[in-house]
Amino acid sequence: MKTGCAAFLLWMIFVRASFAEVSVEIEVIMGRDSSLLAPQEWSRLLGEAGFQRPMIRNGRPGDELGIKNRGSQDKPAYLVTAHLSGGTLILPPRTRFTRHDAKAIAVWLQELKDNNSNTILQPKKMFGMTARQLEMVEQGADVPVAVSTSGKSRLEIVDRLVGNLHHPLVFAGAAKQRLSQEGVVQNELRGLSTGTALAAILHPVGFVLVPEAKGGQVSWTIRESSPQSAGWPLGWESPRTPGKTLPGLFKASQTQAVALPLKSALDQLAAKIAVPLVFDHNRITADRIDLEATVKMRAGRMSLKTIFTGLLRQVGLKFELRVDENDKPFLWIAPRRR
Repeated sequence: MKTGCAAFLLWMIFVRASFAEVSVEIEVIMGRDSSLLAPQEWSRLLGEAGFQRPMIRNGRPGDELGIKNRGSQDKPAYLVTAHLSGGTLILPPRTRFTRHDAKAIAVWLQELKDNNSNTILQPKKMFGMTARQLEMVEQGADVPVAVSTSGKSRLEIVDRLVGNLHHPLVFAGAAKQRLSQEGVVQNELRGLSTGTALAAILHPVGFVLVPEAKGGQVSWTIRESSPQSAGWPLGWESPRTPGKTLPGLFKASQTQAVALPLKSALDQLAAKIAVPLVFDHNRITADRIDLEATVKMRAGRMSLKTIFTGLLRQVGLKFELRVDENDKPFLWIAPRRR
């Protein structure tokens, strides 16, 4: 009987050990644009999210964003290396959070504990690059566009913007010649990041911007779009809720019953919350949608989201809330039926 009890106790100890809490420590590399209070604020927030011994420090040569298992496969003990850029925490491979995203950070951490680092990294890997390579690429793609783009030659603006990228860029085949024949940029992209802006400029004329990593070197290529050639995205889905991404979109506004051109109405609404509008002009033209068509605004008190939706629906359009590489929100406007 004693032997049976002893065996049972040993089994219980084994079971408890097998379900022991996975250790996850984190060190956050501060960017130069981080505030003086950042170490204290983020150390507290990350500790509350469940990270053990959070450390906030300045960068050192050789630092790499990533996840290392310092334990074993059976008993993992992870060290997460993250980056703090301004008020944005970037967890591997490029998931972004702000101080308002405590719950989302805890969910990220729990996913790592429940699965493993491959589950976190692999599905989100893009362009066959490591997390470090993607971080290097994004350091050029996040430079804000400083020039006006609307009405300017497409190739002229592309040539201006590629200077923001930190890595060499080449035009595949006859891409440069074709771009010189593709007229002007219709969207005003000043203030958005270079990566998102270039994607918006190239998308309407059938080209994509593609980052590549060969022999440890990172570069960019502009080539014709194809199913086999995924391009840099035209904006990203925000890791935050829409209400936190663009709070002004959900604030109530008093409106009057009025009829006016759609584009004028949209510009006035966008100016209220300082959000850029980026139009899918190719598909809008293909669907014969007139942005100068007269739309009607009804009187009442409602959120700007409701107003935007109502106006766009009248001509068969919709909007999506996206963010650029700096988490700056913008509205992507395209036909509803596709």
